Amino acid sequence: MLFRSAEYHHLLGRLRARAEDYAGAAEALEMAASRSNPPVVRILCDLGLCYQRISRFPDAERVYSEALALDSKSVNAMLGLALCALADGKLEQAEGLYERILNIDPTHAAAREGLEKVEGWLLNKP
Repeated sequence: MLFRSAEYHHLLGRLRARAEDYAGAAEALEMAASRSNPPVVRILCDLGLCYQRISRFPDAERVYSEALALDSKSVNAMLGLALCALADGKLEQAEGLYERILNIDPTHAAAREGLEKVEGWLLNKP
């Protein structure tokens, strides 16, 4: 049945996220992740973003890491991990993730902007 499928819960989660109901979106995306076999990187990255929006950074880091283990070139997973690293004050880790993204896609604007900010913070670090 459709309402029991990973695809249904993924769509529901995305709709809730679009409505800025991130806790509801995370709940739907958790269901989608649990029902997808094999795991789907896109679902995990969407779930990580919702976790970030509700300040569940350890959970976000866990699902982004899982997504990256499934697809070592997932720019969305790396970007999410970089943001988690920044939230935890791990500037060098964020810098490395932004650099990895730019090695894959040299035109990635968010990674370029993030890297420039981190490099500025590292230069001014006591």
